[in-house]
Amino acid sequence: MAFRDLRIKLTDGKRFRMTDRKNRGNADCKPELYVHDECPDDTIPVSSVANILAKLAGQRPWKRADIAIGKAPASFSQFKDMASRSRVEIFTPGDNKEIIRSVKASHSATKEKWELTLDGKPFTMIRNRPTYETVRSTLDDADWENLVSMLEKVFGADYRSNVASGAATVPSMITSLRDEYVSGNQEVKKFCEAYKDTKTKLRDLLVIPVTTGSPVPDGDGYKVFRIDSPIGKDSMGKVLHTKTNTQGIIMAQVVSGVLHVKVTEDEAELFRNGPGFASFLDGGVAELETLDLEYWQPAYDDMPSPFAAA
Repeated sequence: MAFRDLRIKLTDGKRFRMTDRKNRGNADCKPELYVHDECPDDTIPVSSVANILAKLAGQRPWKRADIAIGKAPASFSQFKDMASRSRVEIFTPGDNKEIIRSVKASHSATKEKWELTLDGKPFTMIRNRPTYETVRSTLDDADWENLVSMLEKVFGADYRSNVASGAATVPSMITSLRDEYVSGNQEVKKFCEAYKDTKTKLRDLLVIPVTTGSPVPDGDGYKVFRIDSPIGKDSMGKVLHTKTNTQGIIMAQVVSGVLHVKVTEDEAELFRNGPGFASFLDGGVAELETLDLEYWQPAYDDMPSPFAAA
């Protein structure tokens, strides 16, 4: 079987390192929080590669921990298989790092304002812009799963990677859900009905703005997502999804280069109707430049493989 070289350009991902490895046991620097710390400079985690491929194929990405324990669905195995036979070519020198002094929680006391638009009316919010990662780390597992199930029914399984879905970000998701509610979408109405009289965080985050067209008033502004203390039931442990937001000082290493994926012609077709780009690591862009693929070169086999934690 002749394999092809699926080339993916990697630009400005961020891999986080601890600044002082001797401090791994103190309260500010907990080693289990830094999932990239053991990944060599010349490669990226295999879970990142699998998620890049899934998103480029228009599929849903999965958490690193879920991939590691096999919690991702069977359909995700094709992307894990392709990731395992891919090779990484990093161009950025290993010493290209910057120091980041991070905060304790995803939503600090600093009031960083942003706008949410509902029914054409802009609302000035008084807290940091929420992300899917911070929403997941804050909600109870059952509420998160119910939210995801509803979003997939309304916008499709690729709602987070497909900008056209209208739900690629939390603010656009809230705006789009309001539009769906007004137009009579029964899935959205049923979901909101189940949570409208509860005291869950989902009520303030989503049900009230979606059903009323207005976020919850709070002091001198409006809130959609406000957490003044460490997120989650065990604070640090629940905020892992936003890796720069753990307490302490860390280094961000810039990661740019090329990902070579060894694919068959049938596998290459998976990416024919995908978005063409995906995010990787923290803030990086992975771009599929062409599907006119060249043959796989034996020299690529000598390049570093994606890093798989033991």
